[in-house]
Amino acid sequence: MNPQFLKKYSKTVNNVKEKDINNPFIAAKREWIEFYGDIVNLNKKLIIGITISIFITLIAVIGLVYTNNQSRFIPYIIEIDKLGAPIYAGMPTKTSIADPKIIKYTLAEFINNIRSVYADPIVQERFLTKAYNYLEPNSQAHTEITALLRNDNPIKRTQTDRVLVNILNVSPISDNTWQVDWHERVTDIKGQLKKNTYYRGILTITISSPIEDKDIFNNPAGIWISNFNYSTLSR
Repeated sequence: MNPQFLKKYSKTVNNVKEKDINNPFIAAKREWIEFYGDIVNLNKKLIIGITISIFITLIAVIGLVYTNNQSRFIPYIIEIDKLGAPIYAGMPTKTSIADPKIIKYTLAEFINNIRSVYADPIVQERFLTKAYNYLEPNSQAHTEITALLRNDNPIKRTQTDRVLVNILNVSPISDNTWQVDWHERVTDIKGQLKKNTYYRGILTITISSPIEDKDIFNNPAGIWISNFNYSTLSR
């Protein structure tokens, strides 16, 4: 190739570059392209930063909600000494709501509450309300007890009778069915004996943890009586 042509071509290219550099319009265009490129890069960084911030905030919110849902209460037992002073008795031990001792106590209390007759009608109503706390709603036991108390109203009997209930035996027949034997001593309001009667009740229970606040306070063990039948024993 002709060396003179190459020299002339190189000189022409250099002249074009010098003209582009010195051209204010081209220089402005170049500055605008560089400025726009910086803005694009900055937006990318901002989007990445915002995305990371949202992700971290979301994790923090989930952690906060989880932490707030965890119970922070640490229960402990307080006993009262002979002088009435409170004494720390340690932490409660975990027990099953199906503990036979709890079931026995619940069923014995239930029989006492529905069969005893006291002098004060307000006290009588209070114990009947406690008995209903153990009845499974819309169950056979609920219907049976309602009919029993309607036919032999203990609140009305407070005007004429006193009934002392003595629980003799509470024992399981199967996993969900229990037998309760008890004795009733009936007197008039002056304490004169009217009759002694022995009874046997067959109670079927279901166990489920209470959910509503009123059930947590009234029936914390979640022992519900679903069926109840009783009969008189001859002694």
